[in-house]
Amino acid sequence: MFNYIIVKKREYIFIILTATIFFLLSFTYSFSKENVFTVDDVKIEGKKDLNFSRDKYINQAFKNSFETMISKILLTKDLNKVKNIKLDTIKGLIDSFQILDESFKGQKYSATFKIFYNQKKIKKFLSKKNISFIQPKNISTLFYPLLFVNDEVKNLSENYFYNEWGNNKIENELINFILPIDDLDDIKKIKENKNRIEDLKIEDFVNKYNLENFVFTFMDYKNNKLNVYIKANFNNSMKTKNLSYELSDINNKKELPHNNLQESFSIYFPRLSSTKQGYIDWKWDTTEIENFICGFDEPYTGAMTFIQKEKVYLKDCYSEFNDGPFHPFQSGIIYKINNNSAYIATKSGTLIVGKILNEKNVNIINNLNLGIRLYTPYTYLEESMLHSTEYSPNN
Repeated sequence: MFNYIIVKKREYIFIILTATIFFLLSFTYSFSKENVFTVDDVKIEGKKDLNFSRDKYINQAFKNSFETMISKILLTKDLNKVKNIKLDTIKGLIDSFQILDESFKGQKYSATFKIFYNQKKIKKFLSKKNISFIQPKNISTLFYPLLFVNDEVKNLSENYFYNEWGNNKIENELINFILPIDDLDDIKKIKENKNRIEDLKIEDFVNKYNLENFVFTFMDYKNNKLNVYIKANFNNSMKTKNLSYELSDINNKKELPHNNLQESFSIYFPRLSSTKQGYIDWKWDTTEIENFICGFDEPYTGAMTFIQKEKVYLKDCYSEFNDGPFHPFQSGIIYKINNNSAYIATKSGTLIVGKILNEKNVNIINNLNLGIRLYTPYTYLEESMLHSTEYSPNN
């Protein structure tokens, strides 16, 4: 157990470096022409025997691509609603597909697909299930990791961070990182500017890839210390970050001690009690209330509020902005009940709630009258803000 806990320091550094890059990117958004309804690089492998059927693997590619695409546009709580979708339904949502690569080697079949979904059909499909969705855009960016070890620049093939980045693939990632190729002219320019790396014109390196966005990472290992300088450009917004790690041997992948997280990365928020701090403040914005209810959804009892002095628990909600905004005094009023869901007015839009449970865990939506108000007395809100929750080892 102890050996399991002592993880590789360099792998920790790689994880922290990756997290830092995504942290920098979280402040900016770049909307490329790539469509989230197009699923690229869908890889399928299988045996080629007497019962081999190419259509079987194509159908599997359809299923895999649907899971990837839907995970990009739905909230986690809604993914269960589209599980076990029939293959014929998935096919009906597809416009076309391409086989980018196909191989028959011995008894093994492999192929790579690109699948194009019909955006209007997807929207209609989700609308029938009363599921809201987001529509993000894929982002392409160049990731350029440069590693110096004792003043000697490493080729990309010898660069641990370059190789590990390629080995870590996230199936539904929205940022498509393009890795560079070795270029002697680039290496020469970098060597010449090594001591004034912040003045290096990164655009000279990335323009050849026809990309506006980039993450340039300069790593300098010397005297058992790894200094990292990150420069990222997204949507013409430039971000920089300097990091430093103690590392005894950058070439030793096996027996390296644990590397504690830097204090500057550390944040702390106290734990919450779902029974004490799960009360809804109806003065909040629509999205704030939605996120709050989702936070206290399964496996918890639900976000709490009151109807005519009776405590109720809200679950299974999403926001919609077709009918709003509403006056703040209207916030919390149920103005429509449709398809077993309550439409609740909030400041900037509508909160559509699928479950309003009483103390006996019974959904009472269809027993409610239109115009009734959900509210939370201020004493409960004040108590939830002042409450401090502490958990023992036995909870």
